[in-house]
Amino acid sequence: MTALAVFCAATVLFLVPRDLFFAETRDVEVWLGFEVSGAAAWLTAPLHWAVFAAGAWGFWRARPWIVPCSAAYAFYVALSHLIWSEASPNGSGWPIGLLQASALSIPGVLLLRARRAGGAAGAAGAPAAPPRLQLDVLPGAFAVLRLDPGSGVPSWASASPFASVTRTPSELSVVCHESAVPASLPAERGLRCLGVRGPLAFDQTGVLESLARPLAEAGVGIFALSTYDTDYLLVAGASLGRAVEVLGEAGHAVHGWSAAGPGAGSWPATP
Repeated sequence: MTALAVFCAATVLFLVPRDLFFAETRDVEVWLGFEVSGAAAWLTAPLHWAVFAAGAWGFWRARPWIVPCSAAYAFYVALSHLIWSEASPNGSGWPIGLLQASALSIPGVLLLRARRAGGAAGAAGAPAAPPRLQLDVLPGAFAVLRLDPGSGVPSWASASPFASVTRTPSELSVVCHESAVPASLPAERGLRCLGVRGPLAFDQTGVLESLARPLAEAGVGIFALSTYDTDYLLVAGASLGRAVEVLGEAGHAVHGWSAAGPGAGSWPATP
């Protein structure tokens, strides 16, 4: 995927100056094998740039549509060469065009075979696709703080409508609404919480991975929390919008977040 992304990006860098600064190529474009010139060529040249720019982005981000679309474009280019060879005064006739079209069809065939091979591998026991999850943005800001391991569970944490307390030999970790934490205590404040709609099967796999991976790739840090019923993610308040966007692109649905602002959302969520 990376090599194809680099190829598409390099093609854009080649096409743009060629179409802007070299008259012999700037004044002619070919669409479906037919030459257009003058204003039609100038106006349609950016479409070629856009095709390869979209290809660079799609391959770089490994979008699911990029392989079939690229295969279709390869076959389009092959057909265009066949038509151009016969229709254009500059063409070499359909026998040469057929040879060119056959060669240019090879990338399309290879892309489709790779896509089918990937699907067959999944059917034969490759890891299943990540689950599509429903998440809700919990209202209000949250805080995470550390207390001494010998501390008792603070009453202010128990009073919070959402609280998680974990004791280990080295700490007592508390997660709760920020408003419940005394201002005198050091804490990581201003966090927002996303909850996966549950309950989840106790042996269900891939839930956190399907959330954490796209967020990590987007540079969004998380604090993960699991309960018997479901999973929660805490993110910096400033990163919530980006987190919602990234999770949506990954195929998940996030509810309770809109332009209404940081107070948007409700909990418990209505299924």
